[in-house]
Amino acid sequence: MVMTGGLKNEGPVLEILFFVKGPTVIKGGCIGCGIYQDLQNDHIITYEKVWQNKENLYNHIRLALYRNLLAAIDMASEPPEICNQPHHSFPSIPFNN
Repeated sequence: MVMTGGLKNEGPVLEILFFVKGPTVIKGGCIGCGIYQDLQNDHIITYEKVWQNKENLYNHIRLALYRNLLAAIDMASEPPEICNQPHHSFPSIPFNN
């Protein structure tokens, strides 16, 4: 998922993404989870999760924790680009928590 956050929303969006990342990483079936910032536009944030299979993804979506991610999406200044394949389509660096 690629999100573009406005200046006012960037901090809270990142807080939510890091809040969701921790429990997501330790969940069964999560292969990886990362938060990246575009090197060319620092208002573009990529939140990437990779799952072993669709069942693990669907189980994650059913959790109350997932609602936090929906709140972050609502704060973005543009609708996110959602992709079902892991990718980095632009030069980016990982955010450190």
